[in-house]
Amino acid sequence: MEYWRARLSERGNLLAHDVRDLEKLLRLHAKAWREQPKRKFDRDEWAAHSGAALRHGLANVQNDLTEIEEGRFLQSAGADGGAYEFRREVLPYALGLLINAEIKEELERGGDPNEQLERIIDTVRGFDILAEIVAAAVGLAALDDGFPTNGRAALVAAWSSLQNTDDTAAEEVSSYVPVRPEAFLDAAEAPVDARGAPLRYDLLSALLLYRRDHPAVRAALETRLPRWLGRWSRRAAGYNRPGEAQDRQASHEARIESNLAALSELEGTKFGEFTVEVPEYGAQGLDWLAASLLAGRELKPFAKGLFGWALVQAVTGGSDSARENLAWVVRLNPMDWAETRDAIWQLTAAIDPTSSNAIGTAAAVALGLLGDKESSARSAHLRPQSPGHTWRLVENFCDTNPHDPNASQGTNLENARRAAAAMMPESIWVSMYRTAEDHQLELITPALTRFD
Repeated sequence: MEYWRARLSERGNLLAHDVRDLEKLLRLHAKAWREQPKRKFDRDEWAAHSGAALRHGLANVQNDLTEIEEGRFLQSAGADGGAYEFRREVLPYALGLLINAEIKEELERGGDPNEQLERIIDTVRGFDILAEIVAAAVGLAALDDGFPTNGRAALVAAWSSLQNTDDTAAEEVSSYVPVRPEAFLDAAEAPVDARGAPLRYDLLSALLLYRRDHPAVRAALETRLPRWLGRWSRRAAGYNRPGEAQDRQASHEARIESNLAALSELEGTKFGEFTVEVPEYGAQGLDWLAASLLAGRELKPFAKGLFGWALVQAVTGGSDSARENLAWVVRLNPMDWAETRDAIWQLTAAIDPTSSNAIGTAAAVALGLLGDKESSARSAHLRPQSPGHTWRLVENFCDTNPHDPNASQGTNLENARRAAAAMMPESIWVSMYRTAEDHQLELITPALTRFD
């Protein structure tokens, strides 16, 4: 549209189509193309797609004909010049304009943008430029100040659920993260049922990680990440075997109600201050994404968020949390570890063994993130740990620690050798996000490097 604004400036009142008219003209052409893909348009009928022609009469818009049909957006098709067609590079943007207009109309009627978008995408799902179309819609919505916020988030979620995106498309979409960071953050928060097709969590994470240091994104994360860390729901998350869902839900609710009832009035106020209750969890734990976005940056501003996360673990008994990830992010904090430690100690200073079980456990969990001897001792004092057993996936490939100079070769190293032999080189490092094959390679590499 900047091109058309420049042409209007150059040619003044010689052009009858303003920017709004041109957008509508492209949308109407795109609608006709969607109904009949790869079609060409008859030059004698072009005015039927023009609002300016209908308002001012065909004779008054003839000066626009060459600009429109042989300009930046459309091109002549055929030797006799009797037909024209979309330029290949413009088509996704024209269809993106159409999609966005239809979403706006739906929202004005009070409709659900996710449901509307699913219907729209179904009409173009067979096109080989589907990812380009939705990416263009994301960009156009990001640049449109009047576009509804929930519509932007629906578009981001729809694009992130597509399977045929590539690194070039991801690079393009990532450029819009600093323009509308809230749209990408809202997409990550959307409940499972609102998304339609499953959202590719690694792809959305990669976009946010790539742009996290931009000032606009950083400011949005400073507000959003504490909320992500402190999110909890009375609805149980995760997958259940047949017949288990009801029992698991009842157990989850009973645990929460018991722990909340045991809080003192002051403790209940603090829990409400540091945590956020939501109707349901998303498809992925946002604390995992928060841990990635927090890595390598100052953490003191997020101390309350970390304590809120610890409160959620203590009250809900979250078993699928990012505990290990957050612990390493905090312990290896290169920016302000000492200041973060002081902030967490201050937040937990009034908690002692006489505090409620949930509050004491939360303080112990938060202190345990720090990793230093004094914090670990206070954590153990608040909630002594009973002996237990832990197991990690990497132990499937080597049951000794390859990073320990004194360790001997694992008894099951042959598992790592077999996994390496079965790995297809063309499936490794093929995208900007981490695949299952990339993850397995990371698991087996230390043991094979050390012992094989």
